[in-house]
Amino acid sequence: MFGNTVIYSDEMLGKDQKRYSAYYCGLCHKIGKSYARSCRLALSYEMTFLAVFMSALKDGEGETHALVHCPGNPFKKKNVIQNSRAIDIAASLSVIMSYESLRDKARDEGFIKKLGAFIGKALFRRSFKKACRALPVAYKTVKDCLEELYELEEGYCHIPEAVSDPFARLVAEVVSQFTTDETTPPHEKEAIWRFSYYTGQWIYVLDAFKDIDEDLKKGEYNPFIAAALSQGGKIPEEPQLIKEQFRDDADFILSSAMAVMSNALDALNTGRNKPILENIIFVGMPARAKSILEGTFKKKHSRSE
Repeated sequence: MFGNTVIYSDEMLGKDQKRYSAYYCGLCHKIGKSYARSCRLALSYEMTFLAVFMSALKDGEGETHALVHCPGNPFKKKNVIQNSRAIDIAASLSVIMSYESLRDKARDEGFIKKLGAFIGKALFRRSFKKACRALPVAYKTVKDCLEELYELEEGYCHIPEAVSDPFARLVAEVVSQFTTDETTPPHEKEAIWRFSYYTGQWIYVLDAFKDIDEDLKKGEYNPFIAAALSQGGKIPEEPQLIKEQFRDDADFILSSAMAVMSNALDALNTGRNKPILENIIFVGMPARAKSILEGTFKKKHSRSE
């Protein structure tokens, strides 16, 4: 589900690119240090984005920088952000979400992928338990929301906004748990909730549209395939027909979510991370959505578009 909340490096100042990289590499370093090296596979743009956002609300309070060896290139040191509560939270959530994803695959996928999921769960199990102890309230939120999500998926819900709601609430509730308290002004609480909720909705809906081909081929649930079934009585054999039928609907949902995120961001003081967040929200995410909706997206292995 992850991989779309990316920066657009061509329209980002060098100092902001370096700061973003320090979050990305800092999250990778924290996952490996606090959990297991194998858990670095849980690293994602989405958790980096949430770490940048949560850190921004505290203006990087207490954060420091350090040079550490990169496991991908032992001969090169990377600048990483340390002593960051936002990165600590994102690291634990990365492990929890990855384990839950493996649990879901072990339940639904074919034999080969089930076997891989079981192996992955074995590698992550100890770290998963540690992460749950670190964030017990957040884990309960994740567990409850994902159970709701799976029920909607198993019921073949054909409304993308409805099926995305549990995941969107998951993001909103978890972020709010760590960024608000009784001293937070009501308008800020509302802005944080709305920003986080519609981030979750955007992530789920875009990923669903991107997965139409694969889900149709495997006979797996997808809200857009379910919508086609509800309207036509049978599932079209060609994924392109589904994409053409629901491209405008998906674009409307995604654009509406982006508009709410933009308004919410304007209501918040995000300090020195504001240029990074604006680049992702106003340039990186729209560019990624456009490429997926138009069918021109090709997976890359870099940190930027």
